[in-house]
Amino acid sequence: MGILIGDKTCWRQGLGTESIGLIKEAAFGSLGLHRLASGIYSNNVGCLKAFSRAGFEPEARLVGKRLHRGVFIDEIRMSCFNPEFDLKGAHG
Repeated sequence: MGILIGDKTCWRQGLGTESIGLIKEAAFGSLGLHRLASGIYSNNVGCLKAFSRAGFEPEARLVGKRLHRGVFIDEIRMSCFNPEFDLKGAHG
């Protein structure tokens, strides 16, 4: 999953974290999904913080995965799991 808040005047207001939380609520509640994941540019500190605040945890660093303004940077893969599922994937 991913989000984009293009208007810089809206940054640093918690809108990213709120958006991620609403997506999680729909994905886990209404849709009953097991897991959500997102790939984030390693230099996007605000996005990394928003996903962390929303309960996502880093699971992988893909070195040199993304080309950003002519420079290859790492992608941080973050994910979270639906708490309604146990570790074996059975609905609990």
